[in-house]
Amino acid sequence: MPPAKPSSSGCRCRPTEASALLAAGGALRIVGVMALFGATMVWLRWRVLADTCIGLWHLPYRLFDVTGLGRRFAVLMRDDIATVRAQARLRARGARLRAWRISAGLTVPVLMAAFRHADQLAIAMDARGFGAQPSRTVHDACPLRLRDGMFVAVAWALTAALATL
Repeated sequence: MPPAKPSSSGCRCRPTEASALLAAGGALRIVGVMALFGATMVWLRWRVLADTCIGLWHLPYRLFDVTGLGRRFAVLMRDDIATVRAQARLRARGARLRAWRISAGLTVPVLMAAFRHADQLAIAMDARGFGAQPSRTVHDACPLRLRDGMFVAVAWALTAALATL
């Protein structure tokens, strides 16, 4: 093998097996923490979480409501894009390049659908008087209990155990 070229710092380093294992270990820790976060988020209800945060920490309710609406908007857009891709595949009759060309031609209709959804959402929010009151009229807040604290402690302990493996 030819000698390694010096890097910008002047070091003649080659990746070793130890550095590859170290990188793989870090990646596995990140994946483990993400899996733990994802498993936890399955049991959470957005509405209750938002109302609890608003009640406990006095955060603005508009922040949570707009975030929740954004999540719903993203789902609508994903469904529109999936529909357009399916139509493009059907029109292309199996030719992948042709399907991509058709999909590219359908970007303007998808953008128009996005603007239509946004306009409908803005009209609905205006009709319901979103942001006109200093607080919400309906709350689903849950007071924190001992078992909630225990669950958080166990989740943190599990995360720490996964991170140190």
